[in-house]
Amino acid sequence: MIGYIFRRLIYIIPLLLLMTAITFTMIELAPGEFVDALVPPDTAFGIRLEPEERERLRARYGFDKPPYVRYFIWVKELVVFQNLGTDLVTGAPVLTELTQRWPMSLKLQGTALLIYVAVGVMLGMASAFRQYSALDHVLTAFGLIWISTPLFVFAIFLLYLFALALPIFPVGHEKPIGVENPTILQSIHHMVLPVAVLSLAGIAATQRLMRATILEVLNSDYVRTSRAKGLRERVVRFRHVLRNASLPLVTGVVLGLPELIGGSFIVEYVFSWPGVGSYSLNAALHYNYPVLLGGLILNGGLVLLASLFADIAIGWVDPRIRITAGRQA
Repeated sequence: MIGYIFRRLIYIIPLLLLMTAITFTMIELAPGEFVDALVPPDTAFGIRLEPEERERLRARYGFDKPPYVRYFIWVKELVVFQNLGTDLVTGAPVLTELTQRWPMSLKLQGTALLIYVAVGVMLGMASAFRQYSALDHVLTAFGLIWISTPLFVFAIFLLYLFALALPIFPVGHEKPIGVENPTILQSIHHMVLPVAVLSLAGIAATQRLMRATILEVLNSDYVRTSRAKGLRERVVRFRHVLRNASLPLVTGVVLGLPELIGGSFIVEYVFSWPGVGSYSLNAALHYNYPVLLGGLILNGGLVLLASLFADIAIGWVDPRIRITAGRQA
């Protein structure tokens, strides 16, 4: 198993390099650059940059070099000095800014992950063990609605309903305005809406995956054999059905992490949550591409690490994987 984990760690290195190259290329293909955000081409005041002034600004911020040269400079800075670049607006190191905001994003994403896995598993179990019942039909219908509706629609709807029409929850931010050290209840109060929005799609996906997996396991031979031996239904469900149904669940949760992280970008921006997502989206709107690149690389690296932990978890749940990994080591 140790050899298996080591090989997975080795595989992450080329994946990270490939991810940086793809991300850098996509940002380079996007129209506009930071100089355009300093003075828009057409303004109400008729301000325009002269070509010489524009080239001077491009040279000042390093945009006068070819893209491939800037990419290798960026990779060198990252590998040698652990430097993700500089915020073109504030002049602060991007890594420092991301490090300060990452705990807020992690709190939001981690809470949403725990909620949608727990609730989705329970709803999937209830739906599968009561197949074709009224509860099953209702959960299936709501799951289809949640999955097919874009995340920002839920965000705007809940924001209008529970923050404006019914002012139960705050409009945004992570704490009350003017409060430096909020209490736990105040922090939870401000997290309810963004966590709820971020959890909805995950709950629906987990519920549908758990339902399909449990129904497949219930029709297997070893479950029928366990029942034929006289084991209680509770023992059959929790010892045999849920244990084997948890393997696809771990994989499904990991595959859903990019969607969770991408969704947090929108949720943070809508609810003014001071995390990596809102920081990166604000940077994208102002062509502050070093910040956007750093945020995407940070979240992409977290997804790769989560994939590694998922492989370890699957090996812990399924003894066959541990045995195979041990033979290959």
